[in-house]
Amino acid sequence: MAASACGARIDKEQLAAGAGATGGATATTVPAGGATATTAAPGAVQPGAAAGGPAAGGGGGGGAPAQGGGEQAAGPAGACAPEGASDVGVTPEEIVLGEVATLSGPVPGLAQTAVNGVRAYAEYRNAVLGGICGRQMSVQVADDRLDSGQNGSETERLKPQLFGLVGGWGVPDVGIAISDARGALPNNFSSNPIALDGSSGATPILRYMRDTYHPASAAVVWGAQATARARAQAFVRDLQALGMNVVVQREVAITETNYVSVAQEIENAGAEFLITALEITGISRLAQAFQQVGYLPRVPYYGAQTYGEKFLELAGSAANGAILGITHPIIEEAGSNPQTATFVEWYRRVNPGAEIDFFAFQGWVAADMFADAIEAAGPSPTRDSVLGVLRTYTSFDADGLVAPINPAGKVGSPCFMIVTVQNDQWQRVHPQGGGFACP
Repeated sequence: MAASACGARIDKEQLAAGAGATGGATATTVPAGGATATTAAPGAVQPGAAAGGPAAGGGGGGGAPAQGGGEQAAGPAGACAPEGASDVGVTPEEIVLGEVATLSGPVPGLAQTAVNGVRAYAEYRNAVLGGICGRQMSVQVADDRLDSGQNGSETERLKPQLFGLVGGWGVPDVGIAISDARGALPNNFSSNPIALDGSSGATPILRYMRDTYHPASAAVVWGAQATARARAQAFVRDLQALGMNVVVQREVAITETNYVSVAQEIENAGAEFLITALEITGISRLAQAFQQVGYLPRVPYYGAQTYGEKFLELAGSAANGAILGITHPIIEEAGSNPQTATFVEWYRRVNPGAEIDFFAFQGWVAADMFADAIEAAGPSPTRDSVLGVLRTYTSFDADGLVAPINPAGKVGSPCFMIVTVQNDQWQRVHPQGGGFACP
C-alpha cells in the first residue's frame, strides 16, 4: 500500500518551495491546501491496490517491515484519476473527512495539536502529492468539549456529510483511540492502538525502565475521568506484574492546579518510578511540584503524552530529568530523518506558532493511514472498500515516521525509543544512533 498519491514525490528543494498553507479548519468544511490536483505522468510513482508493497523508510531498529507507507511501481498514466462521486463525502474533486476532538470544555485545547497534525498532513498531501487519487483532501472539525455525549452527537451529525472520520463510529475511523470502547470498535484503526487485554500496551518500555534504572516501587497518578482511570489501572497491573510495588495510586481532579500534596505523598512513600494518565498541564504542574518539594523519582516517566514543546514551555526548568518511552521520532532529530523533517515543516507552515507534541504526530499518522487506504481502494472508493483495505494493515509505519504498528490487529508497536530532558531540551537516550529498539 502506497503512501504517495498520483503525482511523483518531489525532492527537498521542491518541497521547501511548495505552496504556503492556510489551515483554519473549524466546525465547517475547510479544504486543505488548494493546489491543483494532478494525475501521474508515465513513470511516476503510483499507489498499489493491495497490501504488501515494499516499504519506504522502515521502522528502524530491526522492526518488522511495514506494509503501509511504501511505494510501488507506476501503473498506466491516469490510472488513479477520480471516477465520480462514489460514496458519501466523495466528489470528483474532493474527499471530505472529519474529526471530533476536544477543543474546549474543562481542558481547553486538549486535542488541538492532533487536529493541527491532521490539517498539516492534508495540506501536505494536496500540495505535494496531488491529493488522494486526484481528489483534494478536505477536513471538517467538531468540538466535543470533553463530553462523551457531545462526542456521540457530533459524530452522528457529521456522519451523513463525510466519507469517514479521523475519529468516530460506524464509518471508517482512523485516529488515536484513548478509550477501550473506541479502540474495540471493528471500524477503528488507531495510530496508537490500545491493548484490549487489560494491559497498558507499554510492557516493553516498562521492562526496559525496570532493567535499566532498577526502581523497586512506583507511583501512578491520573485525572478523575473514566478513560484516564482505566489507563492508570492498566499501568498498575503491568508494573505489579513486572515486580514493582505500586506504593501510590492517586486520582486528582481534571482541573487540579496545585500538585504539591501529590508530590509530597510520592516522596513520603519513596516511590522510585512514576507514570501518569494526566494531560500536559497537569503533568507540568506535577513536575514543578516535585521541584518545589525537592524530590524527583528515579524514573519520572510521566507518560508518552508528555513529549513535546508544550511540556518544556509549561514546566520550565522542572522539565529536566523527565524520562520517556515513545514510539515516534523527536523533532530535535529532524535533520537526520527526512520523514520527520517533512512533518515538522508542514506542521509549522499550517499551524504557525503551535507546539509540536505526541498528539501532533498521531494526527499526522492517522491522516496518512487513512489517505493511504483510500488511495489503495482505487479511483472509486467506498466506505466498505476502504474498511477492507484497512483490515489488511497489519504493519504500518508512515514511511518510517513511527515505529511499526498493527492497526488491523489493534496492537501497538513493541519498538520504542527512550528520551530525556537535559538542559531544557529533549535528547535521545536509547537506542543510540537513530531508529527504535525492538525486543
